[in-house]
Amino acid sequence: LPETARDVPLLQIDVTDDSALKALACSTKVVANFAGTPYLDKGLPVVAACVEQGICYVDITGEPPFMKASADRYDAKARDSGALIVHACGYDSVPSDLGAMLAANALRQRYDIGCDKIRLFVGKSAGGISGGTLHTVMHLMEHGDGADASSRSTYSLDPPGSQGGPDTGDFGEGGMLPYWNDEEKKWSAPFMMAPINARVVRRSNALSDYAYGERMSYGEAVELPGPFAGYSMVAALALGLGLLMMPLSRWLLKKTILPAPGQGPSRKTRDTGFFHIRSVASNGDFRAIA
Repeated sequence: LPETARDVPLLQIDVTDDSALKALACSTKVVANFAGTPYLDKGLPVVAACVEQGICYVDITGEPPFMKASADRYDAKARDSGALIVHACGYDSVPSDLGAMLAANALRQRYDIGCDKIRLFVGKSAGGISGGTLHTVMHLMEHGDGADASSRSTYSLDPPGSQGGPDTGDFGEGGMLPYWNDEEKKWSAPFMMAPINARVVRRSNALSDYAYGERMSYGEAVELPGPFAGYSMVAALALGLGLLMMPLSRWLLKKTILPAPGQGPSRKTRDTGFFHIRSVASNGDFRAIA
């Protein structure tokens, strides 16, 4: 912890202890929950305690089934108690959510029209991945996420009564394969975080009464220098996913290579990390970029 936080008291809370969670919620105004791996089986009691006490809650989850369960169970109660519940406040999905809003607002301010499409493109980036994220993926592979078919749809996080939209996938025009983007004049490939980010952006559009566009399509991709880089990236992702899906290789990776929950990129990697992202809102020939 930085020097300014050394005197902050540390409280150890068992999330299965309702009375302890209530006491915690009564002692503060905001709970920032970083304890997932996964959130699906640990986060809901924390959300419930915050909602009951009318305090605010934020986390860094990237688990759509958890976000849906949280909204389904506690949205109405949170409105009554005044609690603000904000999920996905990390790299998933703040850049995507803000980028879509800024691009859509720019298009409307400039041309007085809504979007029929927003595409996010990830450029040069440097950083690392946390052990918690990897172990969440592996935990869900081993135990499942309990989601039904409706929870897996591209509009699964939209609030009840929403109208949905045109998207059947999350990666834009290219789907799961690299493709030449004629509008951007660049090669693109699937962005692995799109299935999380896209649902968050669609939910934000629905919650804002479709301020971005009533039939807005959203997708995300990685920009690459050429087709070889694209197919290499897709092959590497497929290989990594395949190794994680097989019990024996998953066990070996856990024991030898992968960081444990609570571990992650070094301080140097975090301090020097960066990402370049462009969100492009369009309607016909009209475009705005954020």
